[in-house]
Amino acid sequence: MSSRIPKRTRFFVCVEGRSEASLIAWWKKLSEQEKLHIHLDVYVSGGGDSRSIVDNAVNQLNRQSNSRVTPEAALVLLDFDRVPEDRKYGRDPEMAKGREKLQLIYLRPNLEGLLLRLCNGCATQYVSSDRALPNLRQHWEEYTKPMSAAAFEKRFNLDDLRRAANHDGDLQRALTTIGLIKMT
Repeated sequence: MSSRIPKRTRFFVCVEGRSEASLIAWWKKLSEQEKLHIHLDVYVSGGGDSRSIVDNAVNQLNRQSNSRVTPEAALVLLDFDRVPEDRKYGRDPEMAKGREKLQLIYLRPNLEGLLLRLCNGCATQYVSSDRALPNLRQHWEEYTKPMSAAAFEKRFNLDDLRRAANHDGDLQRALTTIGLIKMT
């Protein structure tokens, strides 16, 4: 009798840099703890304006879909604080060709702002981008960029993530897409 291991549901996730890649690696660990049968295929764009990150994601997704199984969904994590200036200079991520294949997930105002909301008692704190890092360090003195997935795992848990998602529609959409939050 042969038992076949079912294929994992694949999700494509494009991020700006190593810090965001570590965040997704932590989400992977959480999904394993929850016994979700998924694979998060992380692509690090390497920075740039939000439009170029989306363009890179579209290009990478197109290359992968020619050679691999098509992912269930494709996400792009973007720092929201950069978007207004990018739009001002004609680099609106929403206008990228092929963008309809992607879910744009905005980190408000940026990764540090999201991490602040994961801290105990801070789920509803939305701060400006210039206050995100100092406020985060009031709760997590050791925070430096880039943090590892292990550091995220040591500092936060799935309940912290879900609590923040209750007050952040983009985070909620991302976690629901990959299955870490069940919509009822």
